[in-house]
Amino acid sequence: VISAAIAIATASCGTPSASGPVSTPERTRPVLAPGSVEQSFDTAVTRFLGGSMHVTYARAGSGTGGVTVSFYQLAPGTLARLDTVEDGAPLSVVQNEDGEYACAAGVCDDSGNVEPLEDFLGDIVDTHNTVLLERADGIATLTSTQETIGGAASTCFAFRGDQALPAGRMCLTTAGALTQLRGVSPDGDLTATDVSGATATDFALPAPTARPEE
Repeated sequence: VISAAIAIATASCGTPSASGPVSTPERTRPVLAPGSVEQSFDTAVTRFLGGSMHVTYARAGSGTGGVTVSFYQLAPGTLARLDTVEDGAPLSVVQNEDGEYACAAGVCDDSGNVEPLEDFLGDIVDTHNTVLLERADGIATLTSTQETIGGAASTCFAFRGDQALPAGRMCLTTAGALTQLRGVSPDGDLTATDVSGATATDFALPAPTARPEE
């Protein structure tokens, strides 16, 4: 999941595929001026895709029960985990050395729905690519500000383009931790409440694996 995302973000601006980097990008990657806000945005997203982090988020508009989201990743981006707790029901999607697993109701299944993790990363990569393409075409605006979110100093990139790029923003630390995501995912906006590091033990499965019936 993540290795493909890095290749897409750093090599071309096209449509991600489940099998890996895009083979026929719609357009080649724009040339980014040194020191430009576009280059800073590209560098920040690339660091996120290959960085180490454990970030806990509150999801906006999650209702009275509340939704907590936690994202774990270990450099160079080969281990990843996304935990969601909604109305007290936990769901974990884990990518580790053994494969990809969806864990819920006390069982981890390697044939379960791992789309939450893929969608989370895919939305970020797609937005990154669209911002750079629309900036190259003079369609989108892109600005940056310095803020503190979840106790972490962050650079926030605000963007707005055409119908393919509604107003939104991403905030990231210098180490690549994503501290805010607005207007990017249909699942809702995320704001970090805690930012720390990840360790290898974070990617152990939280429950036993499902066993096929004999």
